[in-house]
Amino acid sequence: MRYIEIQDGISLNISCIEGIEKIDENKCKIYTNYHTYLATFPYDTLLGMIKQDEIIDKKKSSEEIMKSTMQKVEQVLGKSQHWAG
Repeated sequence: MRYIEIQDGISLNISCIEGIEKIDENKCKIYTNYHTYLATFPYDTLLGMIKQDEIIDKKKSSEEIMKSTMQKVEQVLGKSQHWAG
């Protein structure tokens, strides 16, 4: 199982995601069988992360998988805007 954190403290198994709806430039809704969640990052970013997870070669070493994960995190952080409140 692979999980993705969609909000601070909320992670979903990506195989449970049935749909994604773009709300605005910075948010999207995620639909599962039983719940709807608001993700606090852009639709395109979430979709890209899920697609990248689907093409990971399961034969990679844990070091290669960790490096790939860190690159995805850097991409997400590079695209997101941080607001001080």
